[in-house]
Amino acid sequence: MKTHHVLLAVLMLPGAALAQQDGTVNTVDTSTQVFPATQGDEGPLRFESQVPKDRSSYLPAPMPQVSGIHTGPQQAISYDMISGEELVYDAPSTGLSHGWVVGRELADQVGESISRSFPGLSAVTSTSFPWSTHCRMWFTKFGLNYVCSGTLIDARTMMTAGHCVHEGSGGNWATNVSVAPSWDGDDDAFGSANGISLGSWTSWTVSGSYDGDMGWVRLDRPIGVLTGWLGYGYNSDNSWWSSAGFNLTGYPGSCFSGAPDQFYYDYGTWDSVGTYVVEADMSESCWIGGMSGGGIYYIDGSGNRYVYADVSHGWGWPSSTTRMGACRMTSSKFDWVLNTFIPGAYNTSQVDYIPLDMEVDMGGSSMRAGTAPSSMSYRVFNNSLYNPASATVHTDTYLSTNDNISEFDTLIQSHTFTWDFGAKSSVTVNYSTPPTIPVDTVPGSYWIGVIIDELDYSTSNNDTDGWDAAPVTIIEPLNSITLSGPSSGAVGSTVTYDISDAPTSAPVWMYWSRTLGGTTINGHPFAIGSPYNTVASGTTSSTGTWTVSGTIPPALAGRTIWLEIRADKYGYTYDSYVKGLTGF
Repeated sequence: MKTHHVLLAVLMLPGAALAQQDGTVNTVDTSTQVFPATQGDEGPLRFESQVPKDRSSYLPAPMPQVSGIHTGPQQAISYDMISGEELVYDAPSTGLSHGWVVGRELADQVGESISRSFPGLSAVTSTSFPWSTHCRMWFTKFGLNYVCSGTLIDARTMMTAGHCVHEGSGGNWATNVSVAPSWDGDDDAFGSANGISLGSWTSWTVSGSYDGDMGWVRLDRPIGVLTGWLGYGYNSDNSWWSSAGFNLTGYPGSCFSGAPDQFYYDYGTWDSVGTYVVEADMSESCWIGGMSGGGIYYIDGSGNRYVYADVSHGWGWPSSTTRMGACRMTSSKFDWVLNTFIPGAYNTSQVDYIPLDMEVDMGGSSMRAGTAPSSMSYRVFNNSLYNPASATVHTDTYLSTNDNISEFDTLIQSHTFTWDFGAKSSVTVNYSTPPTIPVDTVPGSYWIGVIIDELDYSTSNNDTDGWDAAPVTIIEPLNSITLSGPSSGAVGSTVTYDISDAPTSAPVWMYWSRTLGGTTINGHPFAIGSPYNTVASGTTSSTGTWTVSGTIPPALAGRTIWLEIRADKYGYTYDSYVKGLTGF
């Protein structure tokens, strides 16, 4: 174990907020052409979800039943899950009685009901803020798989219980940590993120004391940019704790309806207030295990929400919950999280662009090759504490056969946007002109994503992989086949029509009809009307061409018929624009 002694400065006065700069901006299209995908190594996914596929073995993390007695110094401790390095920090109190940091609220927020008391947990299905900030957590401890709960307090930091990140009493750190906000059985709301660094308090990791049963998880994906996050704070005045109402959140894993994928919420006041632990009586007929680490937050008079504690332990196991205990945020914990753990996720020397959440409006469940989406957008986060000058950012948009967006995919647009990023700020980038899907795209399932083409702090996170790429369904285009030939001719003369841009080596037909009323052939819309007849049939060449020649019959004198081409490939039907032929 490496010990690192740091005297922490107070950087945040009570009520102060971190400066943010968010907004929206439109793109400027700089494309000159699109490029087809090439064969090659796409490289590793920038982000790969580690949410376990088989979750049946994951059980609610056991809440500590006995509180240890801690006789050593109260210190913060962190663990780098990649390097295995453990650091211990001195974290003296600031001497202030209270302090807080505001969170990041979203516009689509909903209000909590405050008509409940702790004896009555209620299910919540909304994914709007503030519910979006609460997470399901998976991890491995003691060689077994467990679930806990947690709450985002930063774009890349989730607060949870100490026993969810460390075994306690001199044990080991958790492994295989992943989290998903607004979990309801899948991560379709905001995706997921993986733990890369863990933090806790020595009174838990060394002694297994309730006093230090608080933990933090640093995430590899700034998921809080999409969900918002709650503020956090502390108050050393026990009388304030005795009088204030608090909100209780988490994912219970026992006999509650919908468990373990149903989020629950409660509201109430404390029956017992101690320096490090607060307790409340409950009368739940189910055990609340799985709610460990759930954020317990206070709402101030302005509607701001601050996490002040986490669900730590309880009484009544295994059949009921008669009482619940929570670990309080203290001045020392607050200072370490504010000044050390959260800032440690961000560099300070250079802007670091991370694109997230590609959104594509197909105008329905699918879109045709040769057309453009109705609208498109994505989010860009400055994953740094660096405040750069206003800059023009170059971005490439790709169509991919998988969710690993890379330069080996099909480039469908290049564009720029200009924005003055602040530290840890984001911008929503709206496409002024969404890119057109290449007309020769084979129908099927695809993903659209972007790569930011800038030399920022880390180019390894400049693409939208996984959940951040948008799945799209491409179907066959309309009028993609070119039909060339005369529009009139003398009765008895020979006319020749050339077909190009058709699917290669595919069955092909030329139809004629006297009307343009529209009809459907093989599930595909055609412009010619019904009834229709076949002029000729055959097979296109290896380059997608075909030729039809014929004599204009006497019956066409003074009349017009309409010609249209059909070709079938990949299980789909392709067509041409119609062409009129008038005899004289």
